[in-house]
Amino acid sequence: MASNDEQRSATTIFTTAAQSIAARLIANKTTAKFTKAEISTTNLFNQSVTELQVLTSLDNVQQTADINTVTVINNNTVNVNVAIDQTKAPNDYQMNSVGLFAVDGDGKEVLYSVTVLKDPVYIHQDAMGSALGIDLETVVGQSSNVDLSINPAGAVTNEALKVTLADYVKTDDVKSLIPATVIDGSKPADFKESVTLEKGAVDGDGNAIATTENVSDGDAKTLKSAKAYADTQASDKVKTSDIDPSVIVKTTLTATDDVLNLDYGSYTISGPLPKNAPNLENTGINWGTLVVHKTLSGANKTLEYRDVKGNVLINILSGQPLTWSGWRVPNENSVVKDNGDDTVTINGKSYVPANAANVVDRNPDTGVVSKPTDFTNLTVNGGKSVATRDDLKSIQLKMWHEIELPDMFTGSPILMKYNPVDQTTMIMGAKNATLDDGASWTGTLFTLPEGFHWITTDSKMMSLYNMASYNDNVSGRLYNTKLSRNGSSSDGSKFGIWFTALSRSLISIDKPYTVVSSIQPD
Repeated sequence: MASNDEQRSATTIFTTAAQSIAARLIANKTTAKFTKAEISTTNLFNQSVTELQVLTSLDNVQQTADINTVTVINNNTVNVNVAIDQTKAPNDYQMNSVGLFAVDGDGKEVLYSVTVLKDPVYIHQDAMGSALGIDLETVVGQSSNVDLSINPAGAVTNEALKVTLADYVKTDDVKSLIPATVIDGSKPADFKESVTLEKGAVDGDGNAIATTENVSDGDAKTLKSAKAYADTQASDKVKTSDIDPSVIVKTTLTATDDVLNLDYGSYTISGPLPKNAPNLENTGINWGTLVVHKTLSGANKTLEYRDVKGNVLINILSGQPLTWSGWRVPNENSVVKDNGDDTVTINGKSYVPANAANVVDRNPDTGVVSKPTDFTNLTVNGGKSVATRDDLKSIQLKMWHEIELPDMFTGSPILMKYNPVDQTTMIMGAKNATLDDGASWTGTLFTLPEGFHWITTDSKMMSLYNMASYNDNVSGRLYNTKLSRNGSSSDGSKFGIWFTALSRSLISIDKPYTVVSSIQPD
């Protein structure tokens, strides 16, 4: 369709055959008569003008409609009224296009025009004689050459209409036929006298309407039925007796009201404190809500006061004789109470809460404590002190430790002891080994215990018998050197290492150790 057609709800396109007839009508060379219209469900609204002009028939035709009347609009245009008989509809369908057919003077019937609808018109099958009329404004070129006959099937004669209406009474006649003493004809059902309804009266749904006799005490059956009906209608309604009175909002309390004598319900405290109400602010002024709860026992009561800050107190009337419990926190023995001094009370016992200052953070997966934590006066097992890592390190520094030598040495262990006061180390002990004359040995001669290291070489710290050392060097716990023997000895290949003062190659009994500064703790 062209853009100006897109705004229309329906458009009529004349076929090539129609244009030929119109040209001959203008030239007075033929006549034309519109014969029928075919109703189709095919939607052709989006087809181009060129595509519609060459059509000779329509697809999906649901029914054929008669031409009701043809009237002249002007010299070139007529209005064709089409009557769609819904009693002849094969079923309910959607009308999307209408094809108008005409016969020329030679008796040839052609598709004259195609009317396409943007939105469908619903045609409903109707056995009551309904019909849908549509007007098709049609260009013919010369209206004087068009047959303007009326289809008798679509018209009603005056005689037939008079016969049909003869059995109907006029409105004015109804008023005259019914006496004014019976009913006022100008008003709906305005009876002037009692009316007997032999078959009874019913409402719009066909339900019987009860009479005075029906609802009298003597008609128990009817009354029982009426009660059942009323009960059914009220079955989903809430009875006043079923409402908890404590949820009913009552008045705002004043200073003269006594909260211990209130009925069930919800009350407002706004300003002056009523008698026996809790004074949470210690000022005599409070804002909150007081609820008087109904309990299982009719004599018992529970008062619940909640102020605007969220504080809640209750007071319970119970026991024999009935006694008020006094205002208290609900479940106070099972809740945590802040004492205001970095402690809390639970079940009457005071505890220090696990806040940041009182806990040790640890990895939940490994249990390792990553941050240093200061435990003041930490004890275990009833007051026994616990040694720290620094304490243990201090003890370790003062202990005797063994200095390791290669496996070729035998003899007493070489022991060391560090003095943290003057930062010196005492070494004592002696070991022997063998090495052939002229041979040498290179490697780690001394390995310090863990926690200590060499800071320098010290060739004077030890006494070598029948042996010489060269190229001393240290690395962490290791003391490396080269040992060699050049020359024979009365002891043969045997040599010794002693950490002691020597006197003519003999161990000094007065000082059987050596003190060095070349060993320090890590």
